[in-house]
Amino acid sequence: RCVVFGESNTSVEAAHELGMKCVVVTGNKPVYDFVGADLVVRNLSQVSFFNLKRLFGAEELVAARVGQDELEGGLA
Repeated sequence: RCVVFGESNTSVEAAHELGMKCVVVTGNKPVYDFVGADLVVRNLSQVSFFNLKRLFGAEELVAARVGQDELEGGLA
């Protein structure tokens, strides 16, 4: 699990291309310019452990489901 912190859509594209999550720090730029980012904040003080954990929340649910399917005899 890896998170990239960036300031541009180039950061978002590069992170996603490599299977990473991306947090964009916008500063004074409009937030709507970064719709592809996993999390958008104005400054780093808005980043919390809870926010970062949520980035991978869906991933944990998928891993748990795959493990359960294997216990039940394979994937359907």
